[in-house]
Amino acid sequence: MDIRDAELMKASMFYINVACFLLLALWPSFFSIYSSASSTTSGLLAATVIVFLILLRYDKFVKIPVNWAIILIGMLLWILLIIPGVGGVQYPLKSYLSLLIAIFLWFFVFFIETWFEKCDNHTCYRLMQRAWIILAVIGWLGFFFKIRLFGYAKIPRSIFPFSEPSHFAIVAGPIYMAAFFLTSNKTKLFILINIVFQAMLFHNLSLFVYAVLIALIACQIRMRKTLIPILFTGLILSILVGVFIENPVYMQYCANRLTLSSKDNKNLTSLVVLQGIYAARDSLIDTGGVGLGFQMLGTEKPNKITKIITTIMNGIELSRPEGGFIAAKLIAELGVVGILLTGFAFMAMLRSFFWLRQYWRMHMQVILKRSNSQLKLVIAHSLIVGFFVEMFLRGIGYFSLGVIFFIFSLLYVRRYNQSVINDKAER
Repeated sequence: MDIRDAELMKASMFYINVACFLLLALWPSFFSIYSSASSTTSGLLAATVIVFLILLRYDKFVKIPVNWAIILIGMLLWILLIIPGVGGVQYPLKSYLSLLIAIFLWFFVFFIETWFEKCDNHTCYRLMQRAWIILAVIGWLGFFFKIRLFGYAKIPRSIFPFSEPSHFAIVAGPIYMAAFFLTSNKTKLFILINIVFQAMLFHNLSLFVYAVLIALIACQIRMRKTLIPILFTGLILSILVGVFIENPVYMQYCANRLTLSSKDNKNLTSLVVLQGIYAARDSLIDTGGVGLGFQMLGTEKPNKITKIITTIMNGIELSRPEGGFIAAKLIAELGVVGILLTGFAFMAMLRSFFWLRQYWRMHMQVILKRSNSQLKLVIAHSLIVGFFVEMFLRGIGYFSLGVIFFIFSLLYVRRYNQSVINDKAER
């Protein structure tokens, strides 16, 4: 094979990687609307199977670490033995099918992590560049041009192919964050402005939270050569505060969204979050900390927030099985194990948050070179921090791209840290 053929093969592989990402990001929402499915699970499953078959061409075998295998076995024992045995839960067929899907996605994550580990830095950099630009364009096109085909005519707030701004936000937000920390200062500013204006025009708090997370990481007090960083972060905060204050409609939306009270609250999004909080609390009390059981949220007795929502929606329940955000679903369904998983996820986010702050402090005025060994770590830590929104503010359940990103990023960071420890031990 000559050099030209090798370059063509490398270029074709890059675009295959882009296509795989777009399939995972866009197909679940599109398929759920087109097929009138109640969730994006079937679409995500179809997309992961296709990507899995593509990955099998390059990785026939993936080694799963012992500690992760122990976690999987422990989770299965808790779900299949402890909860039914202690709580007397009888799982319907849906729960068993969902468990099989979860196990498949668990193994799929290891294939994704293996691909990520073997992928060269230059390819990862280019992939993130393409990904954030494509998602930004999709957001703007979805705002200015409404698609009336494939079932989208009945969804007024859709951002094609996403059914609503929140679904777009939890896919695009983490990618925006990762791209922000990889690009030049001018591009960073453009990415941040894009996030803020999309949040404002879409009336979406989740996107605004991603901008706040970036600002919190970027705001550094003790730095060498502080003039440029202070000016840059000051400009970031000025844009955020200015846009927020000067837009009364968006400010009122955010105020309603952040009001976690059932009294005179008509904002369905905040009520759904409050419904999840009540469901988690009531489930812990009613089951003695065992939990309702895997994918059993929504089968419990409706709480008072659910009744308020059904009154507003003329008898229709809203997002009961999803819990509003993943932490509420975990705690309600898995009890004390859900609390432990939530605490573990939050601590991982904190570690990644402070890692990114340290990275920003060290590399504020230096563009990360595509050959830099930290490039993949920047991507992984950004995806971990970006999962905060889906975990604690707005989630669509266990089967989402954000969950896949979060677990594979955790796995990559741990493997990287272990390799560093092993290298030091050998020396």
